[in-house]
Amino acid sequence: MQSSTVVVEGLGSEACSRADERHRETLLDAVRMADVGSLAGKKGTVFAGVGHEYWQNKFGANHATAPGANTSTGMRKAE
Repeated sequence: MQSSTVVVEGLGSEACSRADERHRETLLDAVRMADVGSLAGKKGTVFAGVGHEYWQNKFGANHATAPGANTSTGMRKAE
């Protein structure tokens, strides 16, 4: 049986401004990927997986008054 590598990567960011017109912005992004290159004998060359991104108050917009200021979406990723 061949072993496979699983990689978890992501980021988290929170930004706020002292100006009253901007709101606290939160971005969370996480991806879990498997080494699919190892299936072809090329370990560590191709990774593929799924993840999720959550963004609140995108670009500092107020989610209460700006449609689309909050987003939450699943994603597929390959590298």
